[in-house]
Amino acid sequence: HHIVVKTTLFLTGGLIEHAGGSGRLSRVGNLARSAPVIAILFLVPALSLAGIPPLSGFVAKFGLVDAGLDDSKYWLVAAAIVVSLLTLFSMTKIWAGAFWSPADGEPDGVAHPVGRLGGPLLMIAPTASLAALSLAIALFAGPLYSLSERAAADLLDPSSYVHAVLGDDVSTRVPVGADRVERGESGESGESGESGDRVGSVDVDSGMQTRPQRHGEGSGS
Repeated sequence: HHIVVKTTLFLTGGLIEHAGGSGRLSRVGNLARSAPVIAILFLVPALSLAGIPPLSGFVAKFGLVDAGLDDSKYWLVAAAIVVSLLTLFSMTKIWAGAFWSPADGEPDGVAHPVGRLGGPLLMIAPTASLAALSLAIALFAGPLYSLSERAAADLLDPSSYVHAVLGDDVSTRVPVGADRVERGESGESGESGESGDRVGSVDVDSGMQTRPQRHGEGSGS
């Protein structure tokens, strides 16, 4: 969501500078009348970034607030709401300055005629595609949210991944490096070298490798 939305806003900034002749907010204005397509391309990701429903940003913000309420982390919920309000205030200020209010001065550069599309096709097409992609994320929010929850659960508990890789009939502890046993000095004299053999193991339930143990450890003094 954030990658798509912020990239769209950056591309829209290029369109604003191309149409208004300046990248300074005080030197551009009334673009909603002269370039309505650019105004729409800015408004969609701007409101999405603020978490306004039913855009994709609302889905991400809802997931964060829902997780915070489930874990009783109310400070996280409050922080998410405050950030959304500050983002909405910032986006509203940019909208009013660039698209609604008149410019305070002459542009720094040359304002290009934009036509009905709002700019060159090579600039409008990728920006519009990303804006449409952000709307598609909101439209398919249910399956994407379920997929994200499953990925988060697998990261917190990798046992299902370990069982999928090693098989369902694997024992709880699987030897690691059994074909490459490290031997001590006693192995050089032709003895079995059991005191120097070490074999590590993997805990299938946690996916963690245990400390290599020497044969004879824990058998008593």
